[in-house]
Amino acid sequence: MASFNSTAKKGPLNNLLQPLVRCCLLAVVITLLGCGGGDRPELGVVTGTVTLNGEPLKNVEISFIPETGRPSYGKTDIEGHYDLDYIRDIKGAKIGKHTVHVYSGKVDNAQNKPVDVVAGDNEINVECVAKSGKPAPKTDDDAE
Repeated sequence: MASFNSTAKKGPLNNLLQPLVRCCLLAVVITLLGCGGGDRPELGVVTGTVTLNGEPLKNVEISFIPETGRPSYGKTDIEGHYDLDYIRDIKGAKIGKHTVHVYSGKVDNAQNKPVDVVAGDNEINVECVAKSGKPAPKTDDDAE
């Protein structure tokens, strides 16, 4: 039966690898501890449609900026639909009142009304006002 010889001579390569392995293990432990979610606030999942004059605004970025804390971002598809990302692969926006900003040269963001994000699912459709100052025309949905 083979036995383990703990008194084997350490070569120069062994002397270099041990500290390197220890540093790598320490880095992994610190990284794992740092990625535990931390102080992430409660979020609501936010989806919706961005329109201008009743037409979908395609391929524009949208942000929801809370009164305090990190904003959430999204991008519309060809039908104007968006969903917000809080950070990386985490969907949603911080619960509370937000200022909405649509990144398009056609939109007067000063006319955007504040919105409230609540816990759970939120469908928040954003009807933008053109930079010319003309409001979007009334739709059948407004007649309620």
